[in-house]
Amino acid sequence: MSSSRTPASTTPTGRASPTGRPGCCRPQYGTGDDCGTKNNRRANTRPVVRGNTISNTGGDGIVLRAADHGLVEHNTAYDIAMRPMGANAVIWTINSDDTLIQYNEVHHVRRLSDKGDGMAFDSDFGNNRAVFQFNHSHHNEGGFMLFCGSCGKGSSGTGTVVRYNLSHHDEDRRLAASGENSADLYHHTVYLPAGSTADLAPAPGSGPPPGPVPGASLPGSGRGSGPAVPGQGCRATGDVPSGPSTTR
Repeated sequence: MSSSRTPASTTPTGRASPTGRPGCCRPQYGTGDDCGTKNNRRANTRPVVRGNTISNTGGDGIVLRAADHGLVEHNTAYDIAMRPMGANAVIWTINSDDTLIQYNEVHHVRRLSDKGDGMAFDSDFGNNRAVFQFNHSHHNEGGFMLFCGSCGKGSSGTGTVVRYNLSHHDEDRRLAASGENSADLYHHTVYLPAGSTADLAPAPGSGPPPGPVPGASLPGSGRGSGPAVPGQGCRATGDVPSGPSTTR
């Protein structure tokens, strides 16, 4: 998924995977990347990514890998995946615990027509208890949020919380799920313009096994699980986010 990875092998979603990466293996990360049954994860502790402007990238934006208690906040990213070779998202975390991603704005992410992703945010595989809150997502070709807990071989993701975010004019689907245990989603403001066909409810992802997020709740999601009705504006509201400005 990241343009900086060494493409030695690919996952079922077509993403490049590193091979033999030291210190990344644990049960929820799965058996890929030559991990097998190894348990040698060594985490970066409390990394902070704050106050950056990122644009015109070939692939991803900000990726937090093998981190404990990482913080990503007050960043702006736009015109992302402008020269993609695969599936890309903008701000995402993988194989990390207790990540907090908040007060970020992401817009105009590209998505290849034959690839997945293209979202603003992603809780990828091997994560525990990631939180995405008070973020602003708009005009992204792949939508707002991806859950990719099963995107690695034998991998899982657990306990992701997505709350108090603003999504407007995002395309394709608001949420996509490809495996996640006990996710919780609540109190978002979502606006789709007249004529939009983007899905409001979780859509199956491109990785194995496709399907909805187990244990997820979507209170305040408005118009149900189908796409917006053509020719009508569609607004699904919970609590309006109090964090990022909606006029930036």
